[in-house]
Order: sequence, then structure tokens, then C-alpha cells
Amino acid sequence: MRDQPEGNEGFALLQSMLYHSQQITTHYWLTPLLAWLHRHPGKPSQHYAYLRHLDNHLLCAADERSLIERTRDFLDNPWHRNPLDCRLLEENLGTRFPHYWFYKMEFVLWYLKSPQMKEKDPRWDNFRMTAKNSVEHISPQTAQEVDSNTVSEEVLDTFGNLALVSRSINSEYGNKPFREKRERFRERNNTIPNN
Repeated sequence: MRDQPEGNEGFALLQSMLYHSQQITTHYWLTPLLAWLHRHPGKPSQHYAYLRHLDNHLLCAADERSLIERTRDFLDNPWHRNPLDCRLLEENLGTRFPHYWFYKMEFVLWYLKSPQMKEKDPRWDNFRMTAKNSVEHISPQTAQEVDSNTVSEEVLDTFGNLALVSRSINSEYGNKPFREKRERFRERNNTIPNN
């Protein structure tokens, strides 16, 4: 698979997403993946499809059992299906949102972006999953008078008002107004158009 890096970009990115989003001691997705690779060594085109299936049905499942119990299902039947459950994203968890969902969103956005658009937009050239460990409110928890982008209490701690960032960015942005956060973000990522 190393001899076809372009063909394995999604497979590598999804592994990176799972690596960064799970605790180091709970990489339960790895055992079924390695079992799959061992059983299907000559079918690299199926590896990526299997890992997407495993991610969705193991980690986005409406199954109350522990991850270690659910993992066993995929060792017995690699294409096991659990009902999917994204209701957690509707809750107001604020900084308690599992980091997995932020990484998952990044991967899904990357996955849904058409290859033609990726070729036209140079920002995709350097896209990588990186370790982030701090949840930042986009509209600050305590708005300042100069802040033009305040949100209601019902929206403040929802997934849509949060971003997963590095601790240094969270410290730098702190409780700054939205407009200032946006400008600092643009300066840091100077290829983003000023819309």
C-alpha cells in the first residue's frame, strides 16, 4: 500500500483521525482492522471501505455496551452493523463533547469534498489530521460589549458553536470577541479568503 500513496490517502487520513480521536489505551478499532488486513491482504481497495464501515458501526453506534464488547462483534463478523446514532451532537455539552466528533467532522468534510474541488483549492494540499486537545467556543462564553456575534444560552454550548483546537490556540483566543478570533485565525491560515 505504500507504493500507491495517492490511492491510500483516505485510508491513511481515516486511520489518523481514529488515532488522534481515541485514547491511546482504547484503540479498539485497531484489532478488527488488523484482523481484516490479515484476512484480506491482496485487496487494498477494500481496506478503506472496511475502515469507514468499522468507524461508523463501532464508534457511531447506538449500542450501550462497552467498546471492548462491541469490538468482538467485528472480529466475529467484519461487516457487522449497528444502528448509527448521532443524537449526542444535539446535546449542549460544551467543552465535554467527545473529541472524536470534531475529528469525525473534519474527515467527513474532507471525504465529501469532490476530487475536482480538491485539485482547484490549494488548501487541501496540506490538509492533515493533527493532534488537538482543547474545545474552544467560537462565540465566547462571556461576551464582551464589543462582540457583534453573540449567541443565546441555548446555542452557546452546542456542537455548532465549538471547535477543537490546540491548547496554545485556545489560550491565545481565550474569551476574545468572535471578530478578533476570526481575524487571528485568518492571519494564522493566510490562504483563507476574507469573506
